[in-house]
This record gives sequence, structure tokens and C-alpha cells, in this order.
Amino acid sequence: MQSKIRLAAVVLALLGLAWTGYWVAAKVWLRGAIADWAAAREAEGFTVGIIEQDITGFPFALEMHFPTPTLGRLDDPEPWLWMPDRLDIELRPWAFDRARIVLPAEQRFSRLDAEGRVWLLTLRMAAGEANVVFSGGALDRLDVEAHGVAFEAPLGAGRVGRVTARGRRGADGAALVTLTLDDITLPPGAGAGLGRDIARLFAEAVASGPLPRTPDAAGLDAWRVAGGAIDVTRLEIDWGPLSVSADGTLALDDALRPLAALTARIVGYGAALEALAAAGVVKQRDASLATTVLNLIATPDAEGRRVLTVPVSAQNGVLMVGPIAIARLAPVVSR
Repeated sequence: MQSKIRLAAVVLALLGLAWTGYWVAAKVWLRGAIADWAAAREAEGFTVGIIEQDITGFPFALEMHFPTPTLGRLDDPEPWLWMPDRLDIELRPWAFDRARIVLPAEQRFSRLDAEGRVWLLTLRMAAGEANVVFSGGALDRLDVEAHGVAFEAPLGAGRVGRVTARGRRGADGAALVTLTLDDITLPPGAGAGLGRDIARLFAEAVASGPLPRTPDAAGLDAWRVAGGAIDVTRLEIDWGPLSVSADGTLALDDALRPLAALTARIVGYGAALEALAAAGVVKQRDASLATTVLNLIATPDAEGRRVLTVPVSAQNGVLMVGPIAIARLAPVVSR
């Protein structure tokens, strides 16, 4: 009996030594893989800043800790830089095809535009994580959830109570994406008469074409030339009295301006016009007249609400709602 116990102890000790050796070897390999990835990105023109890296988590995890890493393109016509306060990534030694990323508590994104203006976006969040799965060396699945996201942008500061994003790669290589933003608070002064609070924004879309590695002019232009487009299957927003749903197609023109062909269904347009009139955005007389005219072309839904269905388009740098030009559209990035 004692001999069996000693044999079992020896076997367990050998297994422990073997696992320790495997974990140490995986740690060494991972350090090399990180260095290779950074070198490959720098060869592509990126600026990669990794001051130091610490890998812990023995025995059942490989936890990578990167204090103040940076990533950017400083030689672009419009240079940009991403600066999180830290980045923590966790792998399992038996599953290198998936990872858990603890989202930074604070991250900044800066960009210098063609006119020499510096744009700075700062994000802070109470908690957040991303889970990724790779297949064949390419991203196959992405799940992101964050809570208590506060942002500071050039237009002001705001907040999003919860952010949920899901991404899946289809059999044809297309990307299936859903995004949900709950409890949005817009910056002060935004929202006009509808208020700063948006209860919910939901989007579901399929992006076709070879997705660009980075959203710069060269990558987006290559995606456009290859026939890249985004088919929006569902777009919903609940903002004050207004409820909007839409579907259609988005793309880019040869100047990298948005192209759009959407159909929008609007509920609550009368109350929204009244709110705009009360806020002094439009005159009360104009709001009442517009509501009367829109009621004539709107149709009732199953709940008896008046639903206004209008085409929304973007072409030649102009955003149109029905026959009315709403705004000029600039390129999403400068060449």
C-alpha cells in the first residue's frame, strides 16, 4: 500500500514538474510572440510602446500586464495615438485561440487633423472586459461589455450606462455585428429640445468586403474599392418622445464620404416637434403645421400609433431626409 502511495506521489510530482516546465515554456513563447507582433506592426508603420510586460497566473493562466502601452501612426497625414492607462490580457495555457481582456479604466485617443487641430477623446469606465476567439489566425468572435462609461470629447462630456457589442465572422468572411448603448447622456448643450438623455440605441449590421486592419484612409479606400459595404438590418433609437427604427445600406464614395440608402420609421414625431418648439428650436406655428402635414402621410401601426416612413440617403456629401437636405457630410478620414 505504501509503495502505491509513493508511486502516486512520484507520478504527481513528475506531472507537476512537467506542467511547470510547459507553463514556463509557454511564458517564454508568449514573450517572443508579443515582441514579434510589435516588430510586425512597426514594420507596417505603426508606433508601438510597450515599456515592460509582466506575465503571471501560474499554474492555470497566463496573465499579461502592460502598464501604459501605446499604439498609433505618427507618420500619417492625420497622426493618431491610443493611450490606455494599462492593459491586462488573460490566456489559458491549453487554449491560445481565445483571450480575455480587462478593458482599461482610462484610455485616451488623440488625433491631429489636416488643419492642425488636436482632437482628444478620453474614456473612463467603472468595469469592462472583452472576450475574443481566433480561428485560423483571424478574429472569429468578439464580445465586449462595459459599464459606467464616461467620455470627454471636443464637444463636451457625457456618459453611457452600459455598452454591449458582439461580433461574429460569417462563413463568407462577412462580419456580423451588434451594438447596444443603454442610458446615454449627451454632452451639455446637445440634444436640442429632445433632451440629453437617450434611453437606448441598438444597431445590427453585416459588414462585407475585406475589413481594413486600421481605419485610416488607405485601409478604408481599399475596402471601398473591393466593394465593402455595411448592410444595416436593424437600427433603433429611443430618444425622449421619439422612437426611430431604420434599415438599409451604408458605404463610402471615392472621397471617403458616407453613402447611405436607408428607410426610417418614426414614431412620436408630433411630440418631438412640440418639444423642439418648447425649446425654441422651431416656431410653435411651424411645429403645428409640420405635425398636421406629417399626419396626412403617416400610417397607423398595430398599436394605433402614427408611423412616418421616410427615405434617408447620403450622396455627394449631402444627407437627405426625404427630399430635404439636412447637412453636409465630410470625409470620415482625410486622405
